[in-house]
Amino acid sequence: MTATAEVARLAPADLDGAVEVAARAFPVANAAAIFRARIAGCLERAPDGAWVAREDGRVVGVALGEQTDGIWVLVLLAVDATAQSGGLGRVLLERALATFDGARGGFITASDDPRALRLYARAGFSLRPCVVASGVPDRAALPAGLAVRDSGLGDVERTVALDRAVRGGARPLQHAELLASGCRLRLAAGDRGYVVSDGTGLVQTLAASDPAAAQALMWSVLAETAPGGEACLRWLGSGQDWAIEVAVRAGLTLAPWAPYFARGQLGTLAPFVPSGAYS
Repeated sequence: MTATAEVARLAPADLDGAVEVAARAFPVANAAAIFRARIAGCLERAPDGAWVAREDGRVVGVALGEQTDGIWVLVLLAVDATAQSGGLGRVLLERALATFDGARGGFITASDDPRALRLYARAGFSLRPCVVASGVPDRAALPAGLAVRDSGLGDVERTVALDRAVRGGARPLQHAELLASGCRLRLAAGDRGYVVSDGTGLVQTLAASDPAAAQALMWSVLAETAPGGEACLRWLGSGQDWAIEVAVRAGLTLAPWAPYFARGQLGTLAPFVPSGAYS
């Protein structure tokens, strides 16, 4: 930790600086809008878990920890390159973990930064290796007549029972936040599963009661890619053979991916794909 850094609760005045730090650390498409919504949402729902580090009045780090329905999630941990390797990430994680008290379990979806992986392992979380499946789906392989329907904000509550059984706890407010950002929700027949995707072939999260429902949902995400467009199925961990089968049949390429970490008493975790933001 740098000698002049100050760690404090995130205040509304810190929002712009926190967004800038997060967007530099994770330069995804529409990063500023994504992180602004994520940080502002967590600040509103879980202010005790929202922390920043400031150096000479400038935000150089941000951490968000949020507990919902008994499950804790590290929503974000980012440290500016100018302030790394001094222990600042560890201090921010410790502050965010203060909101873990009373939780049954917790998740962290990680980057591939070795320093972050070490932090999470030392915090008592178990590493779950993952792969990513990406590429242009073979449209000839797409099954016909998928028993999946498009849904919306009015159906978010239908995810609650599934998340409690599969993930260990529900997160309807977080799903609503994703939908408000432009993501799509689909439900399998009989409400046996759901998937949230970005509308272009990127899975945000998925949970189902059985592999057949999970596969139908995954195929529906691959079907939404434009002709010649690429799909991306991230954080496919151990026990998700149903997802690997879909990826292979669709002609996608499998490659190592950043892991996710789990701790405590969770659900079955299968069929399941964690969320990068809300695990």
